[in-house]
Amino acid sequence: IVMDTFPPEKRGTAFALTGFTTIIAPVLGPTLGGYITDSYSWRWIFYLNLPIGIFALGMVWFLVRDHVAAHKSKTIDYIGLALVALGIGALQIMLDKGQQEDWFNSPFIITMGIICAASLIVAVIWLLGQSNPIIELRLLKNRSFALPCFSMFCVGAALYSSSALLPILVESEFGYDAFLAGLVLSPGALILLVMMPLSGKLVPKIQPKFMIAYGFTMCALGMWYTSHITPDADYETFVLMRLVQVMGLPFLFVPVSSMAFADIPKHMSNKASAIFSLSRNLGGSMGIALISSYVATRKQVHQSGLASDIPASSPVYQGHLSGYVQAVRDTGYASLQAGQIGVSKMYNELLHQASVLAYNDAFLIVAYAMITMAIISLVMLPKRTKPVANEPVAAH
Repeated sequence: IVMDTFPPEKRGTAFALTGFTTIIAPVLGPTLGGYITDSYSWRWIFYLNLPIGIFALGMVWFLVRDHVAAHKSKTIDYIGLALVALGIGALQIMLDKGQQEDWFNSPFIITMGIICAASLIVAVIWLLGQSNPIIELRLLKNRSFALPCFSMFCVGAALYSSSALLPILVESEFGYDAFLAGLVLSPGALILLVMMPLSGKLVPKIQPKFMIAYGFTMCALGMWYTSHITPDADYETFVLMRLVQVMGLPFLFVPVSSMAFADIPKHMSNKASAIFSLSRNLGGSMGIALISSYVATRKQVHQSGLASDIPASSPVYQGHLSGYVQAVRDTGYASLQAGQIGVSKMYNELLHQASVLAYNDAFLIVAYAMITMAIISLVMLPKRTKPVANEPVAAH
């Protein structure tokens, strides 16, 4: 719709506005969802989507007009659609249930993996052999489109994984309720509100590859900063970490979107948009699943490491245990009960320390991935090319 409606010189601003809504959803969503969950019931999150969906449907029905090219072909590639849906659906299930089912030690996960691989392989063969496929994979032959799609895959992974990790961390390890956890993310919306229009105005003036490299570098800096969480971190610290995390996002969404569609003919814009959106969503799904699995693995590693570093016979352990036992005894418990409670508190403290270290490792891994993408952006992304303008721009 953006491609069909706006001329090339205005697409940067248009992509900034649409990109803002894309980024703002996972930023403000947890706050609103947390408030609804704490104040009413989690079911109301789904109830509220009904009137909003009906309103959106009405707006689309009456205000959005199809581009003239959309009327040229009414055929739908049902076989390609079924293969892609089956393959991505199996992949999503495998990613969501992998950690819970112990990954490929589970026959269920193995079955999902086989279905995913077989469906997507057949889908690629089928799609490449069709004149009007549901997904036009031949567009990926264009380096100026393929590389931005890969960049958006990485942006989706970073955005959604960090947006998922931080609320889980503060709820599970720092005792925040759902609403307060959402408030950790929401101040980042102010940064996006200011920076997205600025990014849109800079796209025509600065080579997109430099903006993208800067965006990835800022995201890497934010993830690196967040990898220094301490067990006694407070709300202000988490908010500041989130603010630094999102500072680079406006310099990723807008230039990546502009670069991806710069060389795409108008009649192929809908096909390109499908691949581009799929890249972001698939990156988000894979990023959340993989980073969650990594956190669970690192928790076990740090638990074993801390237990071996501070054995029960060590003076450090005994000193902390004595402090806990005395504090419990002062509340009126007998010595035996106080000792048991003290040991339990020590174990819970070990688990807390291990969890915080595991989350730090996860954010550090994302930081490494982002700085790698910054380097790749500088080396591999092409310079700005003139947009394809072989068709008139449709004004809606």
